[in-house]
Amino acid sequence: MLKSFSKRMMPRLPQFVPVDISRTCGAYSKLREHDEVLFRRMATEMPHKLPLFEGYQLGVVANAYARMDIRDDLLFDDIADEVLRRPHELNHVTLLLLANAFAHFKIRHSRLWPVLAEWLLEAQLDFQAQDIGAVLNALSAVDYLDEALLRSLLASLSEEPLLSEATPATLCLVFNALGRLRRPQPADVEAVRAVAVLSQQVSTGLDSLGPPSLMQLLHACARWKPLRSPDLTEGILQNVSQRISQFQAQSLCLLVHSCSRLQQRDVRLLTQVAKAMAPQLSQFTPQALALTAHAFARLDVRSEILFYLMAEEMVQKMPLFSGQGVGLTLQAFGKLQIKNQKLIRACIKHVRALSEELTGQEVDAIEAGLQQLEMLDGSTDALLRSLRRKLMMQAAYSPEDDPWEASAESLLQRLSEDAEKVVRADSQYSVPLPKQTSEDSVGASPEHIQPDDGPADLWAMWSSHPRSDAVEGDTPASDVDSETAGATPRAKLKEYLSRPAVIGRKTMVVGELQRGRKSGRRQDKAM
Repeated sequence: MLKSFSKRMMPRLPQFVPVDISRTCGAYSKLREHDEVLFRRMATEMPHKLPLFEGYQLGVVANAYARMDIRDDLLFDDIADEVLRRPHELNHVTLLLLANAFAHFKIRHSRLWPVLAEWLLEAQLDFQAQDIGAVLNALSAVDYLDEALLRSLLASLSEEPLLSEATPATLCLVFNALGRLRRPQPADVEAVRAVAVLSQQVSTGLDSLGPPSLMQLLHACARWKPLRSPDLTEGILQNVSQRISQFQAQSLCLLVHSCSRLQQRDVRLLTQVAKAMAPQLSQFTPQALALTAHAFARLDVRSEILFYLMAEEMVQKMPLFSGQGVGLTLQAFGKLQIKNQKLIRACIKHVRALSEELTGQEVDAIEAGLQQLEMLDGSTDALLRSLRRKLMMQAAYSPEDDPWEASAESLLQRLSEDAEKVVRADSQYSVPLPKQTSEDSVGASPEHIQPDDGPADLWAMWSSHPRSDAVEGDTPASDVDSETAGATPRAKLKEYLSRPAVIGRKTMVVGELQRGRKSGRRQDKAM
C-alpha cells in the first residue's frame, strides 16, 4: 500500500507545502518504510522551500533521513544554512535531532557544530539524562570538542535528579563518548570528580547490561586512563566471566583487545575466551583476527590450538587483509614464536600484492615480524628495502624547505614580474624603437639564443635584458631607465650563480676573464 501511495505522491510533490513534506518524512521514518526513490525525489523538491520550514520541521526532516540512512549532502548543506540563519527558532528537541542526524552521517560542518554547541549549552537545563548521552555521543561521532559544553553536561548528569534517571545503558553511552573524545583531562578536577560519581553509579547496574554494552564500557576505560577505576574494571571482568558463552565475535575481539591495553592478564578468563572463539572464528573479520592475535601476544598468552585455527582462517581471508593487519599478524606470531609456514607464505605473497599501498610503519612492522620468525628471505628483504627507499623519497622535503631553492624561486619570480611590467609599459606608451646597430644584430644571432628545448640559463636570461648594463652603472641613464630596468644587479646575480653546489644544480662561475673573452669575440665579429 505504501509503495502505491508513494507512486501517486511523487507527481504531486511540487504542490506540497513544508508541513506536508515534514509529516511525510516523519511518517515514513516511524513506519521504517525505506523508500529511497521517494526520499530522493523529496530532496530535490525541498531546497527552494526550506526557508519556509519551521524550526521543528527541519529537525523532523533531518531525523527522518538519518533513520532511513539516506544521505543527501546537498540537502544537509541547505539545512545547515537554515540552522545558521535562525538558530534562535530551535528548541532543545530540534537541536538534539539535528545533532544526531549530522553525527549519523559523520558530517563535520565547520560552521554548524560551534553554533549547535552554543545553543545546546543554553538549552541544557531542559535535557533529560538520555538526552545528555545522545548529545555527547553525537559530539564524539564527529570528533568535535567543546570544553564548556562537556564540563557543563557532566556536572548536570552527576547531580540529582538526572543521576537517578540515568540508566546503565545511558551511562555506558556517556563513557564511550568520553573515551572517543579523550576527556576529561586529568587537570580538570571538576570533570574528573563527575566521572568518578558516574563510575560508581554504573558499577551498580552492570548486571542489566548486555555483552555489547559491557564491552563498550570496558573499551572506553581501556582507551582513556581517567575513566578507569578498579571497582568498575573488576566488576566488568567478573561479570564477563559469568556470561562468556553469550558473547559474539565482535564482543570477544573487544574483550581481548581491552584486556591487553589494561594489562589484565587473567589466564582463566583468557582461556574461556579462547574456547568461546574457536567455533566463531568464521565470523571474525580480517581486522578482528589481526587485533585478537596481537592482543594475545601482548599479554604473552600462547594457545597453540587457537593460533593454529586462527592461522587457517587468516589464510582463507588473506586477500582482504590490509597492510596493518599483515604487520600485526606477523608481529604476533613472531613474538610468540609460532611458525606457521602456510600463513607466513600467504603473508609474503600478499605483501607483494600490496607493495604500492604500504606505509612506512607497515613496512617496518612486516620486516620486524619476519625477522622474529627468521623467515625474511632475500627477495622479500630487497622488496622491503626498495619500498622503504621509495617512501623516504616521497617523504623528502619540498623545494620550499631548501633556502637555495626558495631564493632561486623568488629571484625568478621577481624577474618574470619585472619583465611583465616592461611589456605592459611598452604596450601602453608607443615609443619608436631605436635603430638597430651591428652589435645588437650580432647579439641576437642564433649562436647567442638559447634553444627552446634546452634548459634555461639564468645568466643568458639576464644578459638578454636590454637594461642590464645600465643598472650596474653608478647612475641610470634616465628616470625611465631606473623605473623600467627591473633587473637585479650583476653582483647579486654572480653571488647567486656561484653559490655552493646542491643536489640537482650545476655550479656556474662567471669571471672577469670569461666576460673579457666574450666581449672580444663580439668585437671581432662586428668588425
